[in-house]
Amino acid sequence: MAVLRAIVWKRIDFRESSRLVTLLTRERGKMSVLAKGAHRPKSPLLGCLDFLNLLEVHLAGKGLPILGRTKLLHEARGLREPRRFLACNYLAEVFDRAWVDGRQDMELFDLVEGSLLLIAGCPQEALPQVLAGIELRLLAILGQISALDRCSICDRLIEQDRLFMAKEVGGLYCDRHRPKSALTASKDALLRLREIDESPGRRWPSLPGSIHDRRALDILGIWIGSAVEYMPRSRQRLLRQLH
Repeated sequence: MAVLRAIVWKRIDFRESSRLVTLLTRERGKMSVLAKGAHRPKSPLLGCLDFLNLLEVHLAGKGLPILGRTKLLHEARGLREPRRFLACNYLAEVFDRAWVDGRQDMELFDLVEGSLLLIAGCPQEALPQVLAGIELRLLAILGQISALDRCSICDRLIEQDRLFMAKEVGGLYCDRHRPKSALTASKDALLRLREIDESPGRRWPSLPGSIHDRRALDILGIWIGSAVEYMPRSRQRLLRQLH
């Protein structure tokens, strides 16, 4: 019997009393399990299988694993406030695209778990910088971002030059090496991204707010969309609510 640390990712009803549950696990990646009798009034699983709950699960059986004894480690109750819930829905879509089915990725799992805890516990006014920090860490894990103060081609410091960015990769370019499709990047927004990127995640909620957060998030939106080849509409709805 396997014991795994897991996040409830998706759920669908199965027959009259059971559920098929997709779990994000630290040890085995994304996987589907059968929760027998989950709908029964006296099921020990009641309250455990809510979206984004953090669990310790025991799995048994061959083929489709059967969900056995389950311990609720952290309930996602703090995510039910509308803006927090919208942020988590958006991130769940992006993380789902980033995750390769059947592949273990402990670093990505830890980012998902840490992101949920940060969003649940941070002041609402800190959500913009927390979101930016999470997206920066995701781009780094995916290998889709380079230094935020150097040209991706010649590695020269470009703080004093005009800055350019491309949609296809999370990098910056000097005037000499910019691609034809490059966009001008805001220096102030990039300085804000560097401030967030150089801070440990636990400090993001306490960073002072910035008028440059929206432009910083706009830059990240371009890079995230390129990295996962998809941009959920929920991100734009979230940004409208945060600013």
